[in-house]
Amino acid sequence: MNMTLTKTLQHIATSASILMLAVACTGDSGSSGKLRFQDKSGVQTNKVLPAAVGSTVTYNITNTAIQPRNQEIDTATSSDEKIFEIQSVNESRVTIKPLKAGKAKLTVVTANEKEDSIEIEVRDADTTYYSITKLNDEKVEQGVLDVNGKYNVFPGDVVTLGSYRIFDADGHRLSGDQPRGFAKGSNGSMEVSTDELKAGAAGDAVTVNNAHNQSFKARTVAKDDYAPTKLVGYAHEMTLGDLDLGVMLMQTGKDLQMQDAGQMLRIYPQDAEGYTYIGSYNADASITVTNPDAVTLTYIGARAENGRDVCVARTEEDKCKEYSGLPEIAFLITSASDATGTVELKVKSGSVTETFTLKL
Repeated sequence: MNMTLTKTLQHIATSASILMLAVACTGDSGSSGKLRFQDKSGVQTNKVLPAAVGSTVTYNITNTAIQPRNQEIDTATSSDEKIFEIQSVNESRVTIKPLKAGKAKLTVVTANEKEDSIEIEVRDADTTYYSITKLNDEKVEQGVLDVNGKYNVFPGDVVTLGSYRIFDADGHRLSGDQPRGFAKGSNGSMEVSTDELKAGAAGDAVTVNNAHNQSFKARTVAKDDYAPTKLVGYAHEMTLGDLDLGVMLMQTGKDLQMQDAGQMLRIYPQDAEGYTYIGSYNADASITVTNPDAVTLTYIGARAENGRDVCVARTEEDKCKEYSGLPEIAFLITSASDATGTVELKVKSGSVTETFTLKL
């Protein structure tokens, strides 16, 4: 691992550790300031996020002390049961069922007669993203799979999936426990589940229903049929992997807003039918960076052939401005503190050339 990547990952780890310590005893205070509401539905930040329609969301109620204590809840009510209804009350925890988009107040009264409330926003869930953690038992950095998507793998490929998170149509993270993203399915020797995708023989294809009343599709294609016609980008905040703690916004497309603390960017090739390649392809990509002194790009994809340096041209300030021979297009990106404007990444893979714009 190169020194730049090591230092960057150490910075992320330190920031994440501080954040985890900070959120361990926090949450959102109610309107009266007497109680604190912590989201416990897989969000991992304890902050109260918009809740996803059709899910269930559990809140833990504490006092507002520096070292908060759980509060036994006597009653919990919804100000509008068309927006969400109370599903259960169990000691310090209240579970709601979001029913339709809108806003309503959750009001709780403790056993010692403290009353407080918080406004809950309910939004429609648009998709679920899974992290891709391994490909053929090799670790994948910041891989992303959309359960509304279509995917190509090659014979022999095994794609391992990790945790999943729910997002709305604008890419904002939602809270809630919902059914796993898509059903199990198989065709020929190909199998798909929310744990992994196992490729079959070329031509095997699987289509299954997903949690958003749409379909998830995967198919096995021959390596000789690798024919990208488009590149698609996924960008999100820096994390230590597996779509964890910090991922509150998932951006897709070619125009991307840089986050203050930096972000991960992964660009996938896609074929003419809209199937994204996530198997053992070699993008053999090249990238030219405009305004390279405004950003630092750290490559986090698979090692290049013979472990050679993928940076082939640098600025006088030793910033990489040209990359070549990238097996994958995956970067950790940070911007200079005084940087403004935009940075363009001109990406070429095979016969496809696309320009991705980072707005600073």
